[in-house]
Amino acid sequence: LLSSYNAEQVAIAIQLQTLYYDSNSSKEEVPLPYPLETPILCVENIPYLTTALKSTSHVVHPRCHLVWGCIWSFLTTEKKKGQKNYHELRSNSPIGTEPPCDTTSYLFRHVVVKSMLGLGEGDTATTTTSSSSSSSSTNSSV
Repeated sequence: LLSSYNAEQVAIAIQLQTLYYDSNSSKEEVPLPYPLETPILCVENIPYLTTALKSTSHVVHPRCHLVWGCIWSFLTTEKKKGQKNYHELRSNSPIGTEPPCDTTSYLFRHVVVKSMLGLGEGDTATTTTSSSSSSSSTNSSV
């Protein structure tokens, strides 16, 4: 089911889980309906979400696809220090038992590094060298 979701559907599911968690103190009064009762954003599900998340990589800075804002809200909580607001990694996942630091780490490695950048384990040096040499040859031909 998750592998058929597009980025907007992933964003909506994650946002609903985040809002439910943040607004429901007992978490058991009204259960979330299927398929929202289980964590959408967890290490186990990230491989199924990769295609949807990778599809957002064509959005150019400073814009960011809404799914990444929803992921940010799911994994962090807003804090205030003096006049400044900042976000801090949640100590507990909004839904499920997986620590947000595990989800964040796997999300970054699997989606950003492996899928979006096309780098695998140990491939960073070769890719950096080949991309810098192709940049040099491109610049010299211009």
